[in-house]
Amino acid sequence: MKEKNQRPHEIQSLTSTGTTPLQSHVAIVISMLLILVCVVAYPYATNQGPRGFLFFFIATSLASFAALMTSYLLLGQFLGTHRPSLAVLGSTYLFVGLINIPYLLVSPDLHIKDDFFNTSAYASIWLWIFAQIGYPLGILLYILIDRHYNTTHLSSEHTKHLLIFLTVIIPTIIIVLSIIAIDAYNVLPPITTGGQQPLLIMPVRIFFFGLNAFMCLSALLLLHRLSILHLWLRVSTLAALINISFTLYARGRYTVGWYVSRINGLMAATLVLCALLYEVNKLYTKLVQQNEELAKQNRIQSDFLSVVGHEFRTALTSILGFSEMMREKDLDSQDIQEYADDIHSDATRLTRLINDLLDLERMKSGRIEMNWEEIDINALIQEIMDHTYATSRPEQIQLGLDPHISPIKGDRDKLTQVITNLVNNAVKYSPDGGSILIGSKQEGNTAHFFVQDHGMGIPAGKLDQVFERYARVESDTSRYIGGTGLGLPIVRQIVEMHNGKVHVESILEKGSTFHVKLPITSHAEPANKTSQLAVANRHIR
Repeated sequence: MKEKNQRPHEIQSLTSTGTTPLQSHVAIVISMLLILVCVVAYPYATNQGPRGFLFFFIATSLASFAALMTSYLLLGQFLGTHRPSLAVLGSTYLFVGLINIPYLLVSPDLHIKDDFFNTSAYASIWLWIFAQIGYPLGILLYILIDRHYNTTHLSSEHTKHLLIFLTVIIPTIIIVLSIIAIDAYNVLPPITTGGQQPLLIMPVRIFFFGLNAFMCLSALLLLHRLSILHLWLRVSTLAALINISFTLYARGRYTVGWYVSRINGLMAATLVLCALLYEVNKLYTKLVQQNEELAKQNRIQSDFLSVVGHEFRTALTSILGFSEMMREKDLDSQDIQEYADDIHSDATRLTRLINDLLDLERMKSGRIEMNWEEIDINALIQEIMDHTYATSRPEQIQLGLDPHISPIKGDRDKLTQVITNLVNNAVKYSPDGGSILIGSKQEGNTAHFFVQDHGMGIPAGKLDQVFERYARVESDTSRYIGGTGLGLPIVRQIVEMHNGKVHVESILEKGSTFHVKLPITSHAEPANKTSQLAVANRHIR
């Protein structure tokens, strides 16, 4: 190989896309149909049929077209994945598609050869022999390279060079083989497919059948990764084995066996091509969707970076301004204390922003550590309210807690962050000081708590967007509210780490309710906190 390069994430392609049960069943049905047709036609295989040159011309042309289209698809996949095995397979189908052209032109029934070519009587037979040798050898080479160099990828430059080389060398090989088959000087040994057969025929038959049988068995046994491409390659090799078997058994053109082999081969080639076209179209559609999603994420991240940059710039400008005044002016202790408080407030805001960014990234990558313990969710809510909001917003926030809710298993610090983020979000988007209700209740084996506000609300079409990373739902009223949009994505990540679910209900300009549902600890007793938490809708003291 020219270059090895391991890629951690394989590009989505025909070789990396796994098969579905339906696809496997369809392939089995087609394979059984091919075998069934042969079993039914076997007793009549040597019977002479009508001399249908038009059928031969159409079937060969369609088979050639199907092979060339399959080659085009496979070489296109090679350009995208840089896998050398796909270059070999695409070249094999290119060889099959191209060699059918001279095979058709030198057919004994096509008189054009008498006008333009000085061909021997065996030219079409030799071209058929070359095709029957080239296809199984190409498939076996593909299987060998795919098995031993599955993770090998060429560089983009080497991929292009190899593709150019193959598209030149394969037609050159076809031209050379055609010149050999034409045999203008009668150098090749005579081979016939009629009643008179030279001694070479039987060894050649055994060789062809053995080569195709070995190819078919190798495809069944060695293509261990059952991808879309490998599934249909197995069908194609089975059809090739049936084709060669019937052709050799029929011993001549226009017999029943000859017709059956051509029909089977054409049907298999067409079905495989249609299947690959369908899968490539699915991959293309998926790629378009991924590109649209990527463009959307890029826009969101660009907006987010703008917001974060503004937050950093504002805080740093404040810190620099106050620190410069403290350094250059003769201030009394009260002014110094006020400036120090402002600097501390801005530094705390920056620290919180950085911590949010780091926490979200660690949670997304699964690198954050969880400290599991049994938690009384009502007591945790009460503790947060008493320590954080009791003095700042005593009348705005109300509690409606179910005293009989059971404990849950969770990380206390992470769940504290969930509740705090939800309450902060409710306060932020209730600029007129509307009431906020924090409630809890038990629903079967689920602990359900919620935060309800009577603020701006969220448009119905953007309810899912609020939990996306870096996303901010902006409107005319919320555009000037500060924040980075990290709080709710962090909530979702933490809830999902607890095997829970979070969702929001909202009516524009009437308010929103964020619901969190977490699994309850198995066999846990309800918390005995009636004396402190039983009063619904009470104000925080």
